Amino acid sequence: MSRLDLAVDAIEQRLPVELFRVVERSNIEVEQRYPSIIRNASRKHHTKLDVPTDVDQDKKSILDDMLSTLYAKFEAIAEGHRVLHEVVTRILRRQGVQDSPLLRSFTELWKLYQSEVITMPRFAI
Repeated sequence: MSRLDLAVDAIEQRLPVELFRVVERSNIEVEQRYPSIIRNASRKHHTKLDVPTDVDQDKKSILDDMLSTLYAKFEAIAEGHRVLHEVVTRILRRQGVQDSPLLRSFTELWKLYQSEVITMPRFAI
């Protein structure tokens, strides 16, 4: 039981850093899938010319890809935390522990998700 406390605390402390890394890696992955579109849109943005609608469609597809990539990764992380929460709950029930700081709600997890999505790096488009 003493190690369970340490494990849950370590997960909670590392979660903000890990979520930030997930967002960064997702951003890099999406940029690598669309290098020419992002480069061309960036150039056109700097020249302040009217951007044709096909570039707007490209931006939409890049944004869709970024959001779906992040959603899939965040969903997997949340599912892992749900499983962890269930396991910890069952261990504590088996040992007869009613109220424990280990039974933290998912509110903190969702707050971290929201903060990472709000501070997501912006594309150069």
